[in-house]
Amino acid sequence: MLHANLSRAPDACGASIATEPAREPAPERVPELRREQRLCTLFRTGRLLSAQGETVCRVRNVSSNGFMADICFAPAAGETVILELAEGRLHPATVKWSQPGRFGAEFAQAHPLSEITRPSISPFHRHRAPRLVPTNAFVTIRHEDRVLRAAVVNISQTGLAAFAYDLAIPHGSRREVSIEIDGMDDLAGRLRWADKGAVGIQFDTPLSFEGLAHWLWATALAAQNAPDALRPRS
Repeated sequence: MLHANLSRAPDACGASIATEPAREPAPERVPELRREQRLCTLFRTGRLLSAQGETVCRVRNVSSNGFMADICFAPAAGETVILELAEGRLHPATVKWSQPGRFGAEFAQAHPLSEITRPSISPFHRHRAPRLVPTNAFVTIRHEDRVLRAAVVNISQTGLAAFAYDLAIPHGSRREVSIEIDGMDDLAGRLRWADKGAVGIQFDTPLSFEGLAHWLWATALAAQNAPDALRPRS
């Protein structure tokens, strides 16, 4: 029976020798890296830095090598951008294609997918929506019977920080306030913190991605067109 499983083939000298039938090659093992290269659908808001300044983008999907995102005004192909999905973690990238309202970019350096999508740089930092710093943006805050005018220090979809030298709001979290950001509809919110003329306010209803993106663009455009006397000094 053993010989029935063997075939006869001549060796280099013409002698007949027994050979085993050809075996199929073992399947190639898939590297673990492929798991990190798979596409991940996110729909997460990120901060994007480009030659036009900073704005928000909505990352539709991401891999270890790049990402695709929605944006108010897409950067041009070949442009260098920096994506921030988690606070403090910046990912330089080059735009590979661009169309109205959307673009795709390749990271300057490949990263494990888990590192890109991890919410924060440290287990001691909680995930926060990206904070953006608008130019020449102001807000009117109504608290009880007081009307206060302040500059917007930073803003996200979930809230803002504002500052004014005479911004006197009593300490104590969760105080209800009414907010009128120049260029936006009125908002309701709650005071999260107050300290030496600065306040942090959480919106009762988060801003839409489209609303925040267009407001940032309009604010930046207004700042560019403002008279020199009204422009912030560098």
